[in-house]
Amino acid sequence: MEFNYADRVLQMDASDIRKLMKIITDPNMISFGAGSPAKNLFPIDELKNANDLVYKDNVLGAFQYSNSEGYVPLREWIVERHNHTNRTMLRKENVLITNGSQQGLDFVGKIFLNKGDIVLCENPTYASALSAFRSYECEFQGITIDDEGMVLSEVKDLIAKHDNIKFIYIIPNHQNPTGTTWSLKRRKALAEIAKKNRIIIIEDDPYRELSFDGSYLPSVSQFDNCNYVITLGSFSKALCPGLRVGWILANEEIISKLIYAKQATDLQTNEIVQRQIYNYLNMYNYDEHLSIIRKQYKKRCDTACEIASEFFPQVVNFIKPTGGFFLWLNLPNHIDTKDLLPIAIKRGVAYVPGYSFYPDKSIHNNIRLNYSSVAEEDLIHGIKVLGSVIKEVCD
Repeated sequence: MEFNYADRVLQMDASDIRKLMKIITDPNMISFGAGSPAKNLFPIDELKNANDLVYKDNVLGAFQYSNSEGYVPLREWIVERHNHTNRTMLRKENVLITNGSQQGLDFVGKIFLNKGDIVLCENPTYASALSAFRSYECEFQGITIDDEGMVLSEVKDLIAKHDNIKFIYIIPNHQNPTGTTWSLKRRKALAEIAKKNRIIIIEDDPYRELSFDGSYLPSVSQFDNCNYVITLGSFSKALCPGLRVGWILANEEIISKLIYAKQATDLQTNEIVQRQIYNYLNMYNYDEHLSIIRKQYKKRCDTACEIASEFFPQVVNFIKPTGGFFLWLNLPNHIDTKDLLPIAIKRGVAYVPGYSFYPDKSIHNNIRLNYSSVAEEDLIHGIKVLGSVIKEVCD
């Protein structure tokens, strides 16, 4: 059947990661494809206790319609933590609670992007952000990233050439997919570029608190106090993604427009879950939980890098991450990792080919390898198998 869909629907497509989901979730498959935290590290009992308290305390408030901005105590907790670690002076009016940070990305696209507008982004970048923005019929310009972040000379050149650059999208900490963390110098410089040219920065920061040593550099918003920087955060990586609670930090004018988008979409984020998270944060030591999961992720990362170094051919390059979930593999230019995937799947190993993360999908010799959600035994065996597959095409 043929239907007369809106033009924007022609821009929509499920990400390649979502297309692989059936394979990724096959229990008989060792999958490096998901961008997921480790399920054995979810604080299940603590979250259950926090949820029980919601049902005992102020039941009517939790079960009734609430404001679109989100549960006030949770917003205050988020902004207080952000202010403490970034020397900002934000208030609860600068926070909107969303259904995961993915909804925040969609809202940003909805309120800013017109057809043909340009989004500058890291090249490669988070595939689902590309999907969210692309549905608003924008264009992308990918910016080279090195070990300090975006190459800002390219940003300046593009700003000089185009007058319809609507915003710059970045993941400054332990980037998905490459694991790159921006230097302090680059963060400051980008904030200055944005201010000078009145261009919004979308700072997507779900991995900020997942540095293996517990340290982190300031948010880009520290150098702007949320005038031109919009920061997105989430509880999905540190607690569990099933909660679907994220947030947007921005100046009050932008927040007011985002609230319109929120009201038109779903009125409010789940009030019960917001209160559950707030209870958890007050009943338990969140920083202690972060310390536990950081150690586990570091252990898995160390194992992945050690086995990869031993069993991958020398022509495969990668940089050991300092946090987050991902190892980014660079294979020889002549190898198309999309073509390699069916061979790996036949041997019981799945991954996401790197082309999915490039706006124009023009580069085909990378693999994103997720170590955070894979048990150590499977991690070791899966990397050995993948190494043998890669060796065959390299020989």
